Amino acid sequence: MATHSRNIYVSKYTCYSKMTNLISIIVPIYNTEAFLAKTIESVLAQTYANWELLLIDDGSTDSSSFICEEFAKEDKRTSYYYKTNGGQASARNLGIQKSKGDWIAFLDADDLWLPQKLEHQLKEIDSSQADFLYGLGYYYYPEKENKLERYDWITGERTGESFFQTLYTSCAVNTNTVLVKKTLLDEVGYFNEDPIM
Repeated sequence: MATHSRNIYVSKYTCYSKMTNLISIIVPIYNTEAFLAKTIESVLAQTYANWELLLIDDGSTDSSSFICEEFAKEDKRTSYYYKTNGGQASARNLGIQKSKGDWIAFLDADDLWLPQKLEHQLKEIDSSQADFLYGLGYYYYPEKENKLERYDWITGERTGESFFQTLYTSCAVNTNTVLVKKTLLDEVGYFNEDPIM
């Protein structure tokens, strides 16, 4: 029987309780009914509560839309949008366009966040005055004794040319760990929606 790994995202930083920045959390969805409720619940469980959740259904044909609508009824911070299938990039871009937050975070519909993910990231952003932050991620295998396996991502501070070279030569940034100022995305542009050749 095949098993599916889930991704969990954590941060090494201590708690942060300054609750002034609205964070827009964008979840692109396509036929993820088996995982979607747990993903949404991991957002609802965040210790940082000043967020909006944008569920962007990219033309699902399963019961994902029903799940999204039910969660949107239960929590006024949650919004549901349906669009014709155009891929993850177009779903994320629609979420960015609909967002009201000062900060943008992304979460895939089959992944999870630990409860203090946003709180920890905001503390780091506050201390470093960063406009863009990403963190570590772990694969979660419920059937294994060692349930968490760390991603092999490039870590440490990167700025200027060094940061550009890291992004240019590798996929060093896991989208599910990103917290970025919306104004930065407005300045540099959104996700490329062109199909990969």
